[in-house]
Amino acid sequence: MLANDIPDMAILTFSNRGDIVLPDEYKDSENLLLCLMKSLFDVSKAYIWYHKSDDDSDYPQTERVFAYEFYRRWTENLKEDKIDDYIVNGEPEKKTSNFRNGRSNFPDLVLHHSQGDITRQGIVCEIKRGEGLTNINFRNDIEKLSYFVDEDRCDYCFQFGVFVLVGSDMGEVLSSIKKIDGGLLRFSEKFGYCNKLICITYDGTVLETVQLSEVLSYTSKEIDNIIKKYK
Repeated sequence: MLANDIPDMAILTFSNRGDIVLPDEYKDSENLLLCLMKSLFDVSKAYIWYHKSDDDSDYPQTERVFAYEFYRRWTENLKEDKIDDYIVNGEPEKKTSNFRNGRSNFPDLVLHHSQGDITRQGIVCEIKRGEGLTNINFRNDIEKLSYFVDEDRCDYCFQFGVFVLVGSDMGEVLSSIKKIDGGLLRFSEKFGYCNKLICITYDGTVLETVQLSEVLSYTSKEIDNIIKKYK
């Protein structure tokens, strides 16, 4: 079930990289999110699933296989789109003095001006495969992304924090949000940065995206009804 069939929910669904149009709510004057999403579409299914000829079945590639190809495509598209002020780095060290006991964090992918310049931070990205998604690691990724886009706590202050779920659909993301929001993680209106947190799913054919702030405006029952449409 595609998200376009879901009424009153701000999930955007795209089946072609050329059809990606982001609304004003995303507030991205530099087209950084557009470049990221086009780059996801450029990663073929072969980097998400591999085929075993002996039993005629598809099996999931590892997260790393996908992430390396995504990194390559993203770097190429920055040049194509003439976004010259940013580079993509894989798992760079980001020192976080007031987060998680001051330990450094290593986001999966980062779009920034350079490792040594904290003033030009574009997108911090965490990646998970659908098969490896748990409530705990989803919560941890969202907490990490939340920190990196929060200008009151973090010196880097990225423009966007993006969670990418590979090989699945938005129903899985909504299920995790619903489960953790009531206990392990709680967002409320005081967290004004939720519109800077973007959840994306990509299965090699369809890309879906939603701002976390949109999801959190719905009741638990409303989210349940949306999840049912993915069954």
